[in-house]
Amino acid sequence: MSNSVEQLSYIKERFNTVMETIESLEPEELSLEELDQLLSVLDDLENKCREVNRAE
Repeated sequence: MSNSVEQLSYIKERFNTVMETIESLEPEELSLEELDQLLSVLDDLENKCREVNRAE
């Protein structure tokens, strides 16, 4: 991605997708693997946010 605005837009889109996924989950049916995947995506987003902050 070429600039911070594009990167921030990407982060927002990914975050919204993750939040929609979380809201649609049934806690009783959530597996540990699915939870690990969601946490991994959130970690990736956090790292991307740090990269954008360092670039500014």
